[in-house]
Amino acid sequence: MGRLGRFSLLILTAACCQAAVGVNDPISEWNGEFLDAVRRDPTAPCLVARNLAIFHIALHDGLESLHDGSDFIVGHYAVDEPVPDEAYIHAAASKLLAVFYPSYRGIFMRMAESRMESFTSAERESAIRLALEVAARTLEARKNDGAANTLTYVPKDALGKWRRTPPGYRPPELSHWSSLEPFVLPSPAAFRPPPPPALDSEAYARAVE
Repeated sequence: MGRLGRFSLLILTAACCQAAVGVNDPISEWNGEFLDAVRRDPTAPCLVARNLAIFHIALHDGLESLHDGSDFIVGHYAVDEPVPDEAYIHAAASKLLAVFYPSYRGIFMRMAESRMESFTSAERESAIRLALEVAARTLEARKNDGAANTLTYVPKDALGKWRRTPPGYRPPELSHWSSLEPFVLPSPAAFRPPPPPALDSEAYARAVE
């Protein structure tokens, strides 16, 4: 399976996790915790999509490494000691959520500790070590992807140019996002739709009529 196929499968998995309310598996549970954090601390949809992708890439690559797989998104990790799958998931998910929503770090850490109580001390420690390595490397891979950039958009009065509208007159959301480094596509413009027809064109006049 190519990189695009693997990433598409990850997105499908995340969507299924969101729909699978009540399903008792650790990835679904942590996916739900992620979405609960979004509800508590409203985040721009584009940023949620980016962070959720990073979250599931880290879970995927770590589990692939535990099972000597070869289907990696960011990379393979050497595992020299026994690490239960579920312990790794709890450790990695809590670490990443604490990065994305630091205000709730204590909550996520307590959740992970509670859910890892059934594992031995050695299993918990090895899971945490692997989780820290995977989380750090996955985040580093997206460190300079452009998500933290800023772009000041100055509204224009000319016809056809974007401007703030009532009632809130809100500023543009994430106006720099068109330059974000894609996870899979070669360029952000790979599937960008064409611009609308010119205001003085026949196509525009027909659309208005």
